[in-house]
Amino acid sequence: MSRRRTVILVVLVMLLCVVVGALGALAYVLFIQTPPVVALEERPTILIDTPRHRDEVTVGQEVQISATGRDPTRMARMELWIDGELIQSQASTLPQGSNPLPLTAAWEPAIRGHHTIVIRGYNTGRGTITNRARTHIEEARGDRHNIVVTEIPYQVNRTTIKEKIA
Repeated sequence: MSRRRTVILVVLVMLLCVVVGALGALAYVLFIQTPPVVALEERPTILIDTPRHRDEVTVGQEVQISATGRDPTRMARMELWIDGELIQSQASTLPQGSNPLPLTAAWEPAIRGHHTIVIRGYNTGRGTITNRARTHIEEARGDRHNIVVTEIPYQVNRTTIKEKIA
């Protein structure tokens, strides 16, 4: 009789483990939400069109900076920040936003050296896109200077940039 009780007890414990495991799996499927997967082509992007690599500038000359923001939910505005200072903010003229949204600004570097250009884009939802390029100004022949792009953003294809510059 004791052996029979032991077998029944072991079977009941195993059955209880199976039921608890099944309930745990069901709770995981029903209550744990996974973040939505965003396809690469649906992600917002900003491309800094100019200044291009090795552009030369004269002291006191304005540098034209242009960028294009694209987002499937449309862009509401873009901002140009240089060395942590807001240079220009450009909003869409359409209330529902634009796609693409261009930004064009003129900037005159006050000093030689390293400068960080940051373009921030805001879509019509709550999202923000930021694209950075680290640059510095080098002396060239005479009173000319070069804008040298030394770092480009993560996941930006260098081959594509080289093709656009050429």
